[in-house]
Amino acid sequence: MNTTDDSIPVIGKRITGWTSAYYPGWRQEYLHPENIDYSAVTAIIHFAVKPGLLSDPAGLDFETNQITPDNSTALLKAAHAAGTKVLFAIGGKDAKGEVYGATRNRFRDATSPENLEAFTNNLVKFLTNDNTGYGGEQYDGIDIDWELLKEEDEEQYAKFIHVLSQKLSFITPQPILTAAVKERPELFAKLQNQFEQINIISYNLAGNWPGWVTWHNAPIYDGGNKFPQTGELLPSADGLVKAFINAGVSANKLAIGIDFEGKKWGGVYEPLQKWDKTQIPTFGAIPYFEIINRYYKKQVYRWDKTAQAAYLRINTLGSATDSFISYDDETSVQAKIDYVENNGLGGVIIWDLGAGWLPEAKIRDPLLQAVKNAAYPLPY
Repeated sequence: MNTTDDSIPVIGKRITGWTSAYYPGWRQEYLHPENIDYSAVTAIIHFAVKPGLLSDPAGLDFETNQITPDNSTALLKAAHAAGTKVLFAIGGKDAKGEVYGATRNRFRDATSPENLEAFTNNLVKFLTNDNTGYGGEQYDGIDIDWELLKEEDEEQYAKFIHVLSQKLSFITPQPILTAAVKERPELFAKLQNQFEQINIISYNLAGNWPGWVTWHNAPIYDGGNKFPQTGELLPSADGLVKAFINAGVSANKLAIGIDFEGKKWGGVYEPLQKWDKTQIPTFGAIPYFEIINRYYKKQVYRWDKTAQAAYLRINTLGSATDSFISYDDETSVQAKIDYVENNGLGGVIIWDLGAGWLPEAKIRDPLLQAVKNAAYPLPY
């Protein structure tokens, strides 16, 4: 639903433990740091430094995601002036043009026995800018975003976290250490005391892969829907949360995701559609601002009550121009905050603040305001 012209109510007492929002370096020219409503979040996660360089596996890649000294300084000054902490992320999903699993491979090289000491030293140096700061400011912590974490990575990951945690413990005040996770819940049950937050990447939960059906990007529930071939339940935030809690992770350590970036399917128009090899639907990311500016119409809006997910159902003459656009809106934001509160979770994460920025609208950050109003409800 598009409520970009609605007024913003006064907020009350916070009901969620944290709202950590990812802010990609490449978005800073579009959404400037001074335009962020820092009162809506508890921390910004500057996304993202990549592990390793071709010339130095223990080095740090700042170029890929535009984590420049100027971008760091501008963000740190604006956020700290508002009293908001800033972490930087290391890792993330594979960059455009990289082969599948590239980030994982870079992490494995960087955290190998011969590189681990230098790599963790480099992370600490970037955190503090080698104790000189960024215009007098320093980052407040590190978010570990080792995506595609496999079973054979567990021992190396645990050693990496142990060494990094030790080095952070010598810094005053001690920096925050968080993890973005989707796999290996048993590992994080063992490591949970090393992290202040264990944030579940409960988005990017669908794709046009073999054996799949069309599905929501970031649903709360699976709605009892299953893969047609295997009979397994389709992915959901609730399914991921239960996996981590059942493995032994404390609920108050966990967060689920709110995605300001949706997914657009082409050649299909609603959830649970099948396809054959000759008519594979198109699939790709689409920012919220583009969904609202190009595709949103009240008559195509749908709310999936069982999955608790919003989508646009665009069914035209001929399947070539059909679209199924799955995204988070104000209704799903409220539902996710309610889920966090009702299940005793620690908070929420937001992917890509800039994807929710509509500079020409009356309310320029409607999804962020929805998060703010849900997390800080009106007093009774």
